[in-house]
Amino acid sequence: MSSNVILEVPHLLAAARQATGLTRLDGPDLMEPLERLTRALNTEANLTAAGRQMWAERLHGILVTRLRACDWFERHPEILEEQLPPPVVILGLGRTGTTLLQRLLAADERFYAAAWWECRFPVPAPDDIQGE
Repeated sequence: MSSNVILEVPHLLAAARQATGLTRLDGPDLMEPLERLTRALNTEANLTAAGRQMWAERLHGILVTRLRACDWFERHPEILEEQLPPPVVILGLGRTGTTLLQRLLAADERFYAAAWWECRFPVPAPDDIQGE
């Protein structure tokens, strides 16, 4: 595994833009936190080659999703007009039954529990939707 993985914002953005063919992000509020994170990863985290690779892939995935989300909201602004019921948030220490409670509530048709893939990939890929 190479330690030549580049964890710099311009490189990460260029790679995500190349992967998606999209360029528009929704605001500058992303840049400062991303700059701070990559600076910390490069100077403080003491990452191994595998760690650098893992973070590069993770940040790439996040940026790809962000680019797709910006594009999706631009093409479908009606999404922002949808009304959703208030969420039910489950918090608790480990081993206290929070997973059991989440699964119990998810079994009730009055609630919606997102599947793992819906959380991991919240924006449809271009080939996921017919007619797009």
